[in-house]
Amino acid sequence: MLKKITIVIMLVFCCTFALAVDEVSTPYKGVTRTHRTLTEPRPLNINVLVIDLAEPTISFKATPSNGDAAGETSGKTVRDFVLEEGAQIGINGGFFFWNSTSGGYDVMGYAASMGQTYSGFTAYADWPEPYVSLNISQDNKADMIYPVPNFPIGYYTAPFSVEVYNAVPGSEWIIQDGVKHVTDWNHHYELHPRTAAGITQDNKLILMTVDGRQAGFSEGMTVAEVADVLLGFGAYQGINLDGGGSTTMYFGEPYYENINVSIDGGVPGQQRVTANNLAVFAEADNSFPEYFIFNDFENGDEGTFAYSPGYSGSTQGIVAAESTADAVTGESWTLDGSARLFVKDDPELTSVSENPGGGWFVRWVSGSTASPSQNITAPVGGYAGFWAKTTAEDVSVSLCIDNDGGMERGIPIALPADGFWHCCQWNLDDESQWQGWVNGDGQITGSAFSLDSIHIFGPNADVELYIDTVSLSGTGSLDFIETCEQQHKAGRGNAADLNLDCVIDLLDFKLLIENWLNQSEYDIDNSDGAHIIDVKDFAVLAKNWLLETI
Repeated sequence: MLKKITIVIMLVFCCTFALAVDEVSTPYKGVTRTHRTLTEPRPLNINVLVIDLAEPTISFKATPSNGDAAGETSGKTVRDFVLEEGAQIGINGGFFFWNSTSGGYDVMGYAASMGQTYSGFTAYADWPEPYVSLNISQDNKADMIYPVPNFPIGYYTAPFSVEVYNAVPGSEWIIQDGVKHVTDWNHHYELHPRTAAGITQDNKLILMTVDGRQAGFSEGMTVAEVADVLLGFGAYQGINLDGGGSTTMYFGEPYYENINVSIDGGVPGQQRVTANNLAVFAEADNSFPEYFIFNDFENGDEGTFAYSPGYSGSTQGIVAAESTADAVTGESWTLDGSARLFVKDDPELTSVSENPGGGWFVRWVSGSTASPSQNITAPVGGYAGFWAKTTAEDVSVSLCIDNDGGMERGIPIALPADGFWHCCQWNLDDESQWQGWVNGDGQITGSAFSLDSIHIFGPNADVELYIDTVSLSGTGSLDFIETCEQQHKAGRGNAADLNLDCVIDLLDFKLLIENWLNQSEYDIDNSDGAHIIDVKDFAVLAKNWLLETI
């Protein structure tokens, strides 16, 4: 598993002292990640990668040209670029134009991919000079490149000794030879999400993002503040890349994780399609995690489950236009996010082939085609599943996977209509828990699988349900409780633990006293159905006195 070290440090930031919490880890060989959080001078969420370019397993690829298609590149989110290239790390690169008529993307500045240059330096009236791009040579030497003085602006680059190979442009060369160099360009003074890169004197590459436009979580930085962070990590050269809604850092295999919280279109967790990204190929320091979360729906991130219940042609018996699936906050098994599904029953259909004993069937797909190429490949073994809850009657759920050319479906599990979270899991090593679906035979074979979909079987009625923490445990059950809050969310908490801290003590006694002889949610013994706090409730409290429940 990935090991992390938490460090609390004092920074001189914006001429004041600021307390920073740094969580340091080594997700890949030669890569050190620092996740820094600050509360002063404002809430900030910062991620910094320091990449040792001497590590032989490290290589790079910038977004390539799209050839004869419209524009210079085919736009992609950072996540899609990383997954399509089979890379391990991705970050957004240069500023760009999008042509809404042609659909093409043009990079603003000098850009190259694997030795092929497709965009030259361009003079923009209000951009600071010298124009600059970050270049990484084929042998992993990082440099800043810029237009040759007294030559026409375009494809001539300096220094002449630098081999142009993978290049991404920025708006300004903000650290030059160890000195901060930020002009008075108006955009530099505003607080925004930012992406930046730096180069140390010992040939390490620094990649940085800071989130913004998210009040109370991370409110952005000026470019001068970004330069200060880069200097603090040893940058000798630094470049400001595209920020705002473009700012994105993503980890691919084996983590498949949004590292920052992008905010395209004002939606936290949503990645923007960008023209120019940088992918890093690296070797993980560990194998596939023993416990892996495919999706936890945090920060509005739907991941591969970004499609409505009616999207799949396999769905039956619902009103697709009125059925929804969204990442929401406030209802969750872990942290703060989950997926809320609303399924609108089609009253014209009372039975469907996939659910002959009920009213409808939903295949909630993972990816637009639910194909293995759009999903994470995971090793066969252990338990796969998710947590779910509903108050609707007669709802069952299942997990469908792609395995050895066929689709295998877990035997459907009936979901209690009690409003509590329930673990729905299937043992990949137990064939009795699986049945064949499309081209499947109910046998989990080979060494790997990927998600296809979550199947939901419903009654002749509308249903609201929540799903969270789609996950895999290679070593044991997914049905484990980590917190007192989860104990109560699962309906397993002690009724006498009124303040939900998993200890029956004076704090619970105080709540009974304050509500004596009143109707209250704190009624422990409701044998009379009146919800009145009386002596019977104190008897239950006394029976459980000082009991620790987790």
